[in-house]
Amino acid sequence: MTDKELYERCVFVGKQARKWKNEFVALLPEVARRELHKKHGFATVVEFAAKIGGVGRGTVEKVFQVEKYVSDKPELKKLIPKVGVNKVRIVATMATQENQVELAERVRTMSKGALELFAREQRAPEISSPGTGRTMVSFSLDKATEFKLRKFKNNMGGVVEWNDVIKKLLEVAEAQVARPKKVHKERKIEMPTKIARYVPVSVRHELPEKCQYPGCGRPAQVIHHPHRFALQANHENLKPLCKGHHELVHQGFEPSQWHPKTHPSIEKKFVSLITRSNSGSMAQRKYVN
Repeated sequence: MTDKELYERCVFVGKQARKWKNEFVALLPEVARRELHKKHGFATVVEFAAKIGGVGRGTVEKVFQVEKYVSDKPELKKLIPKVGVNKVRIVATMATQENQVELAERVRTMSKGALELFAREQRAPEISSPGTGRTMVSFSLDKATEFKLRKFKNNMGGVVEWNDVIKKLLEVAEAQVARPKKVHKERKIEMPTKIARYVPVSVRHELPEKCQYPGCGRPAQVIHHPHRFALQANHENLKPLCKGHHELVHQGFEPSQWHPKTHPSIEKKFVSLITRSNSGSMAQRKYVN
């Protein structure tokens, strides 16, 4: 057996192992309902899963948790043996009889990372109680703004109240207003006569270094053409995106309003106030249509 044949065999067996493990895990709730484990001398389902299928306690607990939400939603339940409990678990708590078909399609077609972003942006807002001596203020937000606000709160770390979040945002805004504005000369970009699919370095240097999807602060990894290049051969209105949001956009979740385009040198200074620093550079981007 050559190295190539050995590698191909490992890949094949690995895929089969994941497939059979997913199917085994999906059977465990029914095993518990019938108490099949007791009939064969196992004290618990966890022991049954470990000795029969080599599955750990954490996975057993996950599948029972997901079962509570999808037991009456067959479209999602039947995906557990196909894609695994971890992927179905991402959308299990948001599933209803009305949206189970749509969510099942998302689980089938989206990568796990894109699915997590989708679920995070679709989830309902939390309800918080006002503190003593404070005024209750309620207001409505669009999904993109809500997501950005929650991300800012998480980045502050620790147990943070919404009052502290608003206070910090006001401090940042006041500091930005007080700071004298720098005038940046616009660089004239000369485009070649025949537009190539490859985005020139001179154009890439003028693009923001962060993902332009509302609420995201990750380093951009893909340069997205809002209009397909095959239909409009130009490099106008390019949108740098992270891989997860690039996939989300191609699934039809294009935002109604993008991040405002800012010069990279300005962007570096104020994005760090809202999002954690992430490693990455424009040099790592590659074009995907």
